[in-house]
Parts: sequence; structure tokens; C-alpha cells
Amino acid sequence: MTAQITGRALRIVGLACLLLPAVAAVVLAFDEADVRAIVGNTRAVEANPTARGLWMGRQRSVEIDGTGNAVITEHILARVIEPVWGAERFSPYRRIFWGEFTDLAVRARTWRSRTEPIDLPADSIRIGDAPEGGAVGSYRNLRECRVSLPPLDQGEVVELVLTWTCPTPPYDRNVRWLEETFGAEDPVIEQQLVLITPSAMKIGTATLGPPLPAHTRSANGKRTQTWITGNIRPVAARFIETPWSRVPVPEDTVGSGVTRILVSTLDSWSFPGTYFGARWEDSWNRSSAEIDRFVSAAIRKLEDPRARALALEAGVRHEYRTLPVPDLVLGTWPPPASLVALEHAGSTRDTSLLLVAALRAAGIEASPVLIRERRDLWDDSFPALAQFDRWVVRARTGGSEFVWLDPAGSRQAIHPGRGLLLAGDHDRIELQREAGLVEFPGLPATAR
Repeated sequence: MTAQITGRALRIVGLACLLLPAVAAVVLAFDEADVRAIVGNTRAVEANPTARGLWMGRQRSVEIDGTGNAVITEHILARVIEPVWGAERFSPYRRIFWGEFTDLAVRARTWRSRTEPIDLPADSIRIGDAPEGGAVGSYRNLRECRVSLPPLDQGEVVELVLTWTCPTPPYDRNVRWLEETFGAEDPVIEQQLVLITPSAMKIGTATLGPPLPAHTRSANGKRTQTWITGNIRPVAARFIETPWSRVPVPEDTVGSGVTRILVSTLDSWSFPGTYFGARWEDSWNRSSAEIDRFVSAAIRKLEDPRARALALEAGVRHEYRTLPVPDLVLGTWPPPASLVALEHAGSTRDTSLLLVAALRAAGIEASPVLIRERRDLWDDSFPALAQFDRWVVRARTGGSEFVWLDPAGSRQAIHPGRGLLLAGDHDRIELQREAGLVEFPGLPATAR
């Protein structure tokens, strides 16, 4: 897949005639005439006198077929008011993504006026290894897209189109979810989310924050839902952007005044708890010489289960490097815990699975739990995994007594809430029945 991304699949072309087939039937799509109209909208600058730059248009189009394959198109237009802002945002514009089952094509140009588009040189767009992967073998599919624009003058408009092709991983079901935040660090003049699915496909949507109704229509066996709004004030938050989601980083919050759209094909929280638990349990149930060595050294002569659990947590923090990779960016298939132990590095998800493996090797029942570190309002009645962003571990240390462990640590306290517990097919029946949402007591801040 790496060769496909860096070779054939990377198509860098000018937008002399920009057409977005996935949303061509949607009246509100950004077609070529829309782009020229957006570029010509100079009144937006007058309406935002303190802005350093404007997101003139942001559109995410998600088309899912009946087998779970998807084509996601992000169309972004930004007007530079202060050249320094243009340099900050676009020199370079950078995205990271998981490339094992995701292909990316990038198209870009700048506009001096609605009649003066300028194509970017081919060498201004690069796709390669993401440095967050730390040259760790298990993260060779962590890719970086880097678009470097030349110095931008006041009034110029940047146009980017990123097309993500996301086939369903082998043996996976039609399990998909996304979360889209309406707003950005700077004013947004118009933003859209377009969702296209087979008419018969069972898919749920929910809105967090101010209501934003969807325009829905069905034709030719497809259902198209479009959410659109405009003149959005700046949002004081930074964002994690993946092909499927755009959410604030855990340390930030967008508050209740910002609209977020949730989409999911899941019908309950228990389904992902058992579905992913059954497929991931090989990762934590198979020990290795490296895991056995680590466990033996960490627990020494400790007999108390709680003391053992805390010693193993401390050992993972000290001995294994946590890579700065947001869990939302990763694919749905983790590397074996034995490989994480061998490479001495992993994301918070993968070091959590390593800790589960170590705890079980020490005779302690443990399970990974996906929690929500960011503090925004969320909907625990709507099963969309994009609402969670962080992995921790729950260990049973005696009877109904649990200890909650965080092998990566956190710069801020993680507030209490609920989390998604995974249970495997080979776990005891009582644990399998718990798969799904469980109460999470929170965790104090620790040094990472």
C-alpha cells in the first residue's frame, strides 16, 4: 500500500476544471462556478475586520457504498488577509493519516482573483512517512501529506482538495463512524458536510450543540444528507483532522455553542465492545519472551494484585516510549502486544494493549477501555466511536475492586465519565456481558 500511495495513487494536478463527482448532484456543492463565486466574495473581509485570515469555504463529502467502502473529499478555500497568517496555515499545510487502508490524492491552486487561478508546482506536495511514527516498524503506515505553498499575498485565496479513498479492511464489517465540528480557529464563511449512502443502508446521525438540520433527498438508490451553515465565529481550539473526523485536541474544548454532527452505522455500544474485543484479543492474549521478561522484572516478589498492577503500569511508562500519535488517526487493527514490547514504543492505544497483556501474564484480569479525554458535551446514547479519543486499562485486583491504569500518563486530569470496554471471545462470560459502556472514575494528571 505504501508504494501505491507514493506512486500511482498520488495524483497532483491543477484544478483547471474542478469537479467533485461524489457531490455533483448536491445543489450546494463547491463546483467550479461555486469556487469562483467564493473567491470573488470580498465582502467577507469587510464583515470580519479583525480577522487575519478567513476560511471562505470548508466542505467534507463522505460517500459510503453498500459494502463499507468510502470516498471522502475535503474541499477547503481560505483567503489570506495577513501574509503571516497564510504562512502559518499553509507553509506547510500538513495532515497525517493511516495509510494501510486509506489512499490519498491531492489537488491544489491559489487564486489572485476569480479569473486568475495558479496551479501549484508538482514538487510542492509530498507524501511520506510521518515523523510521529518515530521510525517504528509497526507505524510504517502512518503517513504525512505536506503541501508547501509559496509566500501568499494579501487577498490571495488558497484552494485544496484532498480525496481519501477508504476501502473496508479485509474481513471487516460495514462499521463506520465520524464526527464533524463546524468552525475553525478563524472565521468560517461557509461550511458543509455532505453524506451519501445507499438508501437502504442503516445509518444514524445526531447533532451536538446548536441544531443544524440536514437537507435530505433520495434518488437513484442513494440518500444524500447535507448540513450547511455559515458566518461562524472563531473557535478557540486546535483540531485533530482525520479523513473521518474533525474534533478538538484533548486539551481544548469547543464548548456547547459549536455544532458537531455525529454519524454512525453502529446500533449499540455493546456491539463494538464485543466485535473489536474478539478481533483484538490475540494482541493481548499471546505472551512473548519480551513480555515475560518485562513482567518478571517489574513485579519481582510482589504478591498483592494491586501492587503488581501499579508496578506494571509504572514499568510500561518507564520502559516503553509513547509515540505522539492521536489514537483517532490510527487504523482499526492494532499490532500484537508482543511486537509493541519488542519495539519498545507505541501509541496510547498500543501501550495500553501491551499493559493488558502484561497484566494477564501476571495473573490479573485486565481489559482495554476507550474513554473520552476531551471535555466537550457528548451523547452517550449515540454509539459513535469518534466521540472517544483515548485508551486506558481497567484491572480487576480482587472481587469487584478495580484499579484504573494509564500507561502513557496525561498532562491534565482525565475527568470521570463512561468508557467503552472491550472483551474477547475467550474472556469469562461475566466480562463479555460487560462489553460496552462502563463507568469510568477518572484519573489524576501525571507527567508524560
